[in-house]
Amino acid sequence: MLTFFLISLPIAMFAAWLYANASEEMERVVSLAIVSLCCLMNVVIAPWPIQLGILLFVLFTTRNVAAT
Repeated sequence: MLTFFLISLPIAMFAAWLYANASEEMERVVSLAIVSLCCLMNVVIAPWPIQLGILLFVLFTTRNVAAT
């Protein structure tokens, strides 16, 4: 589980760098899709304490955004 997480993290970071530095739209769309897929996969394979932390973070940050 940890190896998949450690493999997909650099792939997502490289794709995010490519997204930031790409000049053509197709490269940006593909790299954004890769980043999204890697982030989703990392959330799914993360251990439950990390998933709980992500859930609490999302719940509390959206509550603060909705209040403003």
